[in-house]
Amino acid sequence: MDHARLLSPLTIGAITVKNRIVMPAFNLSYTPDGRIDERVIAFYEARAEGGAGMLVVGGCAVQAVGRGRNMIGVYDDGFSEGLSRLTARLKARGATVICQLFHGGAYAKGADGDSVAPSAVYSNYSKQTPRALSAGEVDAVLRDFASAAFRAKEAGFDGVELIGSAGYLLSQFLSPLKNKRDDAYAWQEKESPFAEALIRGIKARCGSEYPVVVRISGNEFVEGGRGSAGAIAAARVSEAAGADALSVTGGWHESRVPQITAHLPEAGYAYLAREVKQAVRLPIFAANRIDDPYVAEDLLASGSAD
Repeated sequence: MDHARLLSPLTIGAITVKNRIVMPAFNLSYTPDGRIDERVIAFYEARAEGGAGMLVVGGCAVQAVGRGRNMIGVYDDGFSEGLSRLTARLKARGATVICQLFHGGAYAKGADGDSVAPSAVYSNYSKQTPRALSAGEVDAVLRDFASAAFRAKEAGFDGVELIGSAGYLLSQFLSPLKNKRDDAYAWQEKESPFAEALIRGIKARCGSEYPVVVRISGNEFVEGGRGSAGAIAAARVSEAAGADALSVTGGWHESRVPQITAHLPEAGYAYLAREVKQAVRLPIFAANRIDDPYVAEDLLASGSAD
């Protein structure tokens, strides 16, 4: 096998990625003050030199209250210098660089020790009950996402990714388990006003051609949450709102089934990506335990993912 599909280019919105190897975002805990330094750059630079087509950097917090411990910040212009140095170095090595915009919601404690979420529902992950966002605060979150996206664009990122997986804020708005609101941002089975407003707000601020990737849980694997049908609904909402690609992963941090450990078979959740791919026209990324180029090539050949 020559990995011809894996090493072929992929178009996402207005950009072309040199191959189909995508490194997802994860918190390195290298940035206690949120600012990128040489250690962070060296980590990602090694992956760019290794040949990954797309590097997703983050999570990068859009608000201090939802940042989480030791995560990169993108909610203030004071972070821009480090972000710009990072993108320049990675793009010089041929990588496409995406900024994952992050808000932990119920999973993240703010500076005052509190967390915020769509509704005041206890979190089995953070072991706390968050404060419900007011309608005005939801609007402020949406504005801060758009501002962070524009800041990322100005710093040289080729696009942004919204993390609607793992149980973070966007996931919480998408789930009947966590979203008990009765206003304009209430949970709906086949719609998501929050997700739609989020994507449209970023496109309005950054331009319709600026790529937006949405990372979703193909199944929450949490009792009372949305299953595969809910993921397909979220995918269709994202596509209609203007998203350029979807990244499909497994469940939440609260899930009781393995997500990334060796207990999960190689590409164990690729079937979730395939289900979403059959429902939309956007490029689809598959994730979780895809660590062998032969496995990746087979997934592309079978049409499970792009």
